[in-house]
Amino acid sequence: MNSTRWFVLALLALTLAACGSDSASDDKRSGTSTAAGTFSPPDTVSKAQLVAEADKICQETGTKVKTIRRPRSKQDYPALQKAAGDNAGVLDTALARFRGLGPPDAVKPDYDAFVAAFGALTDQTHELADAAEDGDAGRITAAFAKSQDQTPVTLSRKLGFKQCSG
Repeated sequence: MNSTRWFVLALLALTLAACGSDSASDDKRSGTSTAAGTFSPPDTVSKAQLVAEADKICQETGTKVKTIRRPRSKQDYPALQKAAGDNAGVLDTALARFRGLGPPDAVKPDYDAFVAAFGALTDQTHELADAAEDGDAGRITAAFAKSQDQTPVTLSRKLGFKQCSG
């Protein structure tokens, strides 16, 4: 499997489903809070730095995702819940790192859309874990259907990411 498509294809292979979100917070990047309680946005990086950092995040995340044990079937709810939960934890870390990057103004709209799509992937992976924990085959099937969204791949290609774009 090509590591550049890890966040879509590896999740499918490892959990038999993946991703989507309706959270308004998905399109906000993280910054830092100061002692006075004010918000400081992340520092802006050059496009080359953004690509290098995002590719590093994607490569490291892909490596971690590949180590997660695959469930044998969507009906093996405990294994599916564990795999999806483990994937969600890995994706949460990657999402926080993506949100911590400050894209240059020229690519900010596309980058923000990428982060929102990645956030949706992360949220849907949490939904899959919850559905498996509840033994809800309908929700598992719905999560699998949502996993076919190619938005993160398309946006990462547009941004010039090599490890995230397939």
